[in-house]
Amino acid sequence: MKINLEKINKSQKTILSNLMSLYLHDMSEFAEFLKVEPDGCYKYNNLHLYWEKKELDAYFIKADTEIAGFILSNLAPYIPDGCDRNIQEFFILRKFRRQGLGVKAASVFFKRFPGKYCVVQIFKNKPAIDFWHYVYQVKNIKYTERQEYDHGIKVLAQRFSI
Repeated sequence: MKINLEKINKSQKTILSNLMSLYLHDMSEFAEFLKVEPDGCYKYNNLHLYWEKKELDAYFIKADTEIAGFILSNLAPYIPDGCDRNIQEFFILRKFRRQGLGVKAASVFFKRFPGKYCVVQIFKNKPAIDFWHYVYQVKNIKYTERQEYDHGIKVLAQRFSI
């Protein structure tokens, strides 16, 4: 299976919004603050900014030609000090999980965008924490890690360089 990243253009924002609802549904298990909207979907505040701000990037993760997930990434000024880029959101659709696709997608992303990274997971989201620890292990990435609070939410943050 060939893994590549495709920049999401404005005409595809409904697709990303639909995928984001699935992502947020998964995240709601770990984030009590996430609530389903009256229309039955989860909404990501300010998703529209990914087409309005050049410092915000959105990519589909493609497995061959099929959308398998997405990556949202930010640059300054929307990142912590000392980082060049962060991965704001990283999502793999369930049918593609546990096949190595997430690690491959992260590898493609890191190769395309080397630099100093910050990646954060909600502290209660053990599957996400385990995933990122596995990425660092497989890719032999040396990282620092610490507990922090982001808007009052306990998170685990890693910093590393590619």
